[in-house]
Amino acid sequence: MLPDRESKAYEVEKGPIRKGPFLLREVKLYMLWIIVYLTLLAGSGGLWGDQLSSIDSCPGGESRLAVGDVLDFKRGALESRKGNYSFGDSLNCKVVGGWFRGPNYDVFIADTLAYIGDGRYLDILNVKSTCAPVLIGRALTSSVVRGVCVSGDYAYVADEVAGLCIIDVSDPGFPQIVGYSPGYFATRVWVVDTLAYLADGGAGVKVIDISNPSSPVEIGRYVSKPAWDLYLLGHYAYVTSWDRGLTVIDVSNPASPQEVGHCLTGGYAYGVFISKGYAYVADQTRGVCVLDISDPEDPVLIGSHNLLTGSELTIFVSGKYAYVATSKGELGVIDLVDPGHLVGSLNTRGRAFGLYVLGSYVYLADGNKGLRIIDVSDPTSLTELGCYDTPGFAQRVYVSDNLAYVTDYYDGGFRIIDVSDPESVKQVGYFDAEDNLSASGIYVADSLAYLGTEGWLRIVNISDPAHPKQVGFCRTQQEMYDLIKNVWVAGDYAYVANGYGGFKVVKISDPEHPFVVGMAGVDPFDIYVAGNYAYVANYGYTFHHDGLKVVDVSNPEDMDLPIIGSLETGSSTASIYVLGNRAFLTDYDRGLVTVDISDPHHPKELTRLSLEGRAEDVYVPDGKYAYIADGSAGLRIIDVSRPMLPSFEVGYYETGGYASAVFVSEKHIYIADGSAGLYILESPYLGVEEKMVEEHPVSFILSQNYPNPFNAITVISYAVPSTGQLSADGGRAWVVELRVHNITGQLVRTLVNESQGPGVYSVSWDGRDAQGQDVGSGVYFYRLKVKGDRLKVSEMRKMILLR
Repeated sequence: MLPDRESKAYEVEKGPIRKGPFLLREVKLYMLWIIVYLTLLAGSGGLWGDQLSSIDSCPGGESRLAVGDVLDFKRGALESRKGNYSFGDSLNCKVVGGWFRGPNYDVFIADTLAYIGDGRYLDILNVKSTCAPVLIGRALTSSVVRGVCVSGDYAYVADEVAGLCIIDVSDPGFPQIVGYSPGYFATRVWVVDTLAYLADGGAGVKVIDISNPSSPVEIGRYVSKPAWDLYLLGHYAYVTSWDRGLTVIDVSNPASPQEVGHCLTGGYAYGVFISKGYAYVADQTRGVCVLDISDPEDPVLIGSHNLLTGSELTIFVSGKYAYVATSKGELGVIDLVDPGHLVGSLNTRGRAFGLYVLGSYVYLADGNKGLRIIDVSDPTSLTELGCYDTPGFAQRVYVSDNLAYVTDYYDGGFRIIDVSDPESVKQVGYFDAEDNLSASGIYVADSLAYLGTEGWLRIVNISDPAHPKQVGFCRTQQEMYDLIKNVWVAGDYAYVANGYGGFKVVKISDPEHPFVVGMAGVDPFDIYVAGNYAYVANYGYTFHHDGLKVVDVSNPEDMDLPIIGSLETGSSTASIYVLGNRAFLTDYDRGLVTVDISDPHHPKELTRLSLEGRAEDVYVPDGKYAYIADGSAGLRIIDVSRPMLPSFEVGYYETGGYASAVFVSEKHIYIADGSAGLYILESPYLGVEEKMVEEHPVSFILSQNYPNPFNAITVISYAVPSTGQLSADGGRAWVVELRVHNITGQLVRTLVNESQGPGVYSVSWDGRDAQGQDVGSGVYFYRLKVKGDRLKVSEMRKMILLR
C-alpha cells in the first residue's frame, strides 16, 4: 500500500515510571475504580434508585455507563471500548448528525470492488464498469479514513486519530464495524495472515493481533522513529520516517520488532514501494529515490530522480514503470529502464494522495476529486475513463433557514446542505468557482452568498439552493495567492479579510458589478463590523503586531482607513466575535482572549484562557458561552458569563478531523471539520440561559458541576422558577436546599438552605465537610430540593473528587 498522510510528526507520550510512591497512587486509583463501579451499580436501582442522573457516553452510545467502558478521569469523559466504537471524547455535547463526506486519501482494489476513503466514510464501489463507478456500501468511521487494506471478509482502515478500524465487508452492501485498536495518527495499514501492521505517525509501527477481528490486541511496537508509510516483505517492514529516510524493521518476532537497517534519502521520505530487490521511496524534495535492499540490513541509495516532487508523493511500481502521484494534482509515469525520462503525465485536477495499479488501470485517490480511473495501457497517453467525486475540505460554515453553506477549501466553491433533519442531512446544491481555487470565507445575506476564494470575492445568487449561480465578482488582491479568510456584509458594503492581502471594503450595491472602495493596512484573518467600527483579528504578518485592530469605517470609501485602536495578544489571532462591549479573540496557540472594547480607541485585555488545541474560530451568541473551533481538539464550550473573572470550560467534543470554524443556532452547533466534513452537535448549554431566566418556567434546572472530576474546587449552577410560596416581602420565593452526600448517603455538607426568588444561582464546593476538613477521593452526590406552597421537587447529580 501507498502513503496518504499529511506531513506531520507526533511525539510518543511517555508515562511515568511506576516505582516506589507510584504504587500507593495506583492502589488509590484502583480503589477509586471499585467505588465508581459500585456506585454505578447502585445507580441502576440501589442506593439512590432512579433519581441518579445518567452519565453520557460517547456520541451514539447508551446514556448509562456500561461494564467494559473506560472512564477518563482526566477529562471527565466516557470512552466506550465495546459496542460503540466512537473514540471522540465528549462532555456535555452529543453529535446528532452530520455530513461526514470529504477528501479521498487512499484506494484498495479487490476484484471489481474499490474501497476508498470519503472523509469519515469507507465507501465500497463497484468498478466493473470503469467509466461509471457505483456506490454499493458505506461505513461511518470514528475519524478520517487515511489508509485501507482488504483481506478476506474484512477491510482494515487506518482511521487517523482513532487507530485501526476493522470492518466486516462480507456483504459489501452492508459493511459493519466490528473492532477497533486505538492509535495516535494512523496513516497506513498492512495485513498478513492474523497480524496487522499499522504506521501510526509519531507512535511508530504497531503490530496488532487480528485473529479475533472484534477484539484486536496490540502485541508489539517499534517507536524509535515516526512512521508514515510501510511495505511488508517477508519478515521485514520497510518504513518511511520523514527526514530520517527509510528504516528497515525485522518483524520476525512480532512482539519485539527491531530496527536492522537504515538509509537517508536526503529529503523527506513519504511513501515506499518494494519491487525486485529495490525500494522506491517517494521523497518530497528528491523525487523518486531508488534503494538497493538486496541486503535489508544495509540498504544503499543508488539514485534519485526529481522529475516529480511535491509536499506528498505516492508511488506504485508495476512492470517497468513507476507511477507517481503528487499533491500538486499530477500523475506521472517514469520508465525504470531509463529513469531520467518522464514517459507520460496527466493533470488529475485534485490533490492525489494514493494510487493502486491493476492491469492497465490506475485507480487514483485524488483528494477532493475522489476516485479517478486512468487508462495507462499506453503510458505516453494517459486517459481518464471514469470518476467518483468526493467533497473537499470543509473550511467554514454559515447556517440560515435550515441550510448550511460549507466552503470547500480545495474545491473553489461551497456546498449547500439541508440540515432541517440533523440525523439525515443531504446536499441540495453546489457552486464551483470557474478557476477552481480554494474557498474559505462566506457570508449569507438575503438571497446572496458572498464567497471568498484566492484573491476574489464572488457574489452568488442562492435563491434557488439547488442551482446557485454567480452574479458578480471582484478581485481584492493583485496577487491571487492570498486566500480571503472571511467576509462581513453590512449595508452596501462587504468587508473582506484578505489575510496577507490586507483589509478591503467592496461596494456591493450593484451585486453584478462590485468594486473595491476602501482599504486599511492590517493582516486580517477575521472581521466583525459593529456600527462605525470594524474589529479585526490581525495575524501580524506584513504589518506585524498581531492581535486586535480597530478600524474606523464611518467612511468606508476611504483608500486609507484609519486604525484608531489596537491590542497585542502575543500570538497570531485567527477569529473575532463582538458582543456589546466585549470582543472575543481566538489567539491560536494561546487560546481565548476576552477584550474590553467599551473605548474602541483603547481596548483592554480582560481574561485569557489556554485551550488544548489551536483556537481557530469563536462564536458567542448570548454572552454566556463561547463556542470555539479548537483545531485538532474539536469543539470547546467556555463559560464567559463573568467578564472580570477567569473563564472555564464546561463542555467539549473531539471531532474526527480539524475543527476550523463554528456556527451556533438556537438548537445546534455546526462544526466545519476539514477532511471530516460537517458535524452537527447539540449541548445542554444551548438555550440554557433563556430557559433559566424565562419569566414563567414550569420547572427548575440543576446543571452538572464543573469541572468534573475536580481536585480543588467545583461550581454547581441551578435555576429557581418563579412559582412558589409567598415570602415575607410579598414576592414569590422557594425554600431551597443544596446538599452534598457521600456514597453511603451520609450528609457531607449543606451548601444552600434559604429562601430564594426566581433567578440563576451558582455555588462552589471546595471538597470539605461541615467541619472544614478535607474529604477523600471518591464519588459524591449533590441534591437540590425545592419546596413551595403545594409542590416539592428534587433532583440529584453525581460528581467525582480526585485528590
